[in-house]
Amino acid sequence: MNRQLAATTRHRLETMLEHERGRIETRLQALAEAGQRLGASQASEGASFGPDADLASDLAEQELGLGLAEAASARLDGIEGALRRLANGRFGVCDGCGQLIAIHRLEVLPWARTCVPCAERAPGSTERQVQRPQS
Repeated sequence: MNRQLAATTRHRLETMLEHERGRIETRLQALAEAGQRLGASQASEGASFGPDADLASDLAEQELGLGLAEAASARLDGIEGALRRLANGRFGVCDGCGQLIAIHRLEVLPWARTCVPCAERAPGSTERQVQRPQS
């Protein structure tokens, strides 16, 4: 199923996706640099790792950084997939049911792979329907 998006809508969504991709790539780089600084800091403290509180704090910071990097990488994968779907004409088609994803959903979440009903039916979903403002 192929939907022809208006050129302005397509351009706007593509720009949103590219902007978000750049933002996430910058964030991933910052997280990687912070991880390197933390590793260097731990190495400079010596084999004793310092007081237990310092070690616990370093480990918590490292775990948080890894979690943030995993979430950012997953979002980046979604964005890259959306850009590929834009290029091959499959953008806006639900992976669950094959129906078109509502434009207002794509405007809110341009990397969405499913329509709202399929997203709400997904196991463990906390997604709620995006309501369009009444005119």
